[in-house]
Amino acid sequence: MILGTLVGRAFLRPSHHYIPCRKEELLISASWGVVQVWREYSDGSRGRQRDPDIYFLRFLGSRGRAEMATLDPADRLPGRAAEVWTVNPPGFGQTTAPADLERYADCALLAIDHLSKHSRGRPIWVCGKSIGTAAGLLAAAHGGVAGVILRNAMPLQQLLARHYAWRTLGLSRYAIAPAIPRRLDSLSNARRVAVPGLFLVSKQDRVVPPPYQREVITAYGGRTMVLEVAGGHNERALQPGDEAAYRQMVRALVASV
Repeated sequence: MILGTLVGRAFLRPSHHYIPCRKEELLISASWGVVQVWREYSDGSRGRQRDPDIYFLRFLGSRGRAEMATLDPADRLPGRAAEVWTVNPPGFGQTTAPADLERYADCALLAIDHLSKHSRGRPIWVCGKSIGTAAGLLAAAHGGVAGVILRNAMPLQQLLARHYAWRTLGLSRYAIAPAIPRRLDSLSNARRVAVPGLFLVSKQDRVVPPPYQREVITAYGGRTMVLEVAGGHNERALQPGDEAAYRQMVRALVASV
């Protein structure tokens, strides 16, 4: 349990300092406390001006705070009324700690269940970046989603067992990889997802090298679209050409569903 918490802190890098924002806060009750979600509307309002016809549930990368999240990918869909729900993992913001990966998995399942009830049958798209892709795939495999959009998909066990093993003298393979919860096995969850998915692969990613990202894409059970983009793992903005392609692919994928 102690090792699991240490691994979770290393991957998630929690912070709970106050960050002012103009989003709408939701606190979802859990058996251990609360999960904090920040909701934003595609028209920039602080309240619904009309019922949304699409929802996005987002899981950010390491250090990511929902208070500072953008409207991606809803801002690539002009004219669509959308709600974007971004989850703060355990130990982030007001989401109850400890920041371990088992609790992170709990947060993902609780968030998708809560949004599924709230959406009243309207389509839900799950989005994730970096380690947030592991939570996103778990939520998608849980069911009830229309599609998935992931950037730099991270198969945690495989990265630790192979890519980082030589750097840690085998510690990541024999001690850390086994501590990753089975529920966050990205390859296993990807096989269980049958809805369409869009995968962004950063060509210069050194944290999750493209071959590892492609393992997730190959395992994915639904129809896939793949966009290779310039830059490394933590690039925030896309290059103009990549941005244009991303917008086109998001619109085409959402329209197809």
